[in-house]
Amino acid sequence: MYIPDSGRFHFNNGVYVDFIWDNELTYVPVGIDEARGLIEARVGQLPSELPFERRRRYLTAEHLEVEDVLAHLAERNHQRE
Repeated sequence: MYIPDSGRFHFNNGVYVDFIWDNELTYVPVGIDEARGLIEARVGQLPSELPFERRRRYLTAEHLEVEDVLAHLAERNHQRE
């Protein structure tokens, strides 16, 4: 998931488990252009009242750079065409 506070995508085990197995939440695919717009709008910013330790844990977790993720998606989309 993307966290604007770090400017990177971070692994979220809870989301992963739900997406792969539980399917309790609803997921809507977005294109690369829409993803860039959401990133620019800072959607998903951590709440200001989040305790420092939790904030630090989120921001130091395993992460991927935005351009790496979007390039991977572009390549995957290209292969499907």
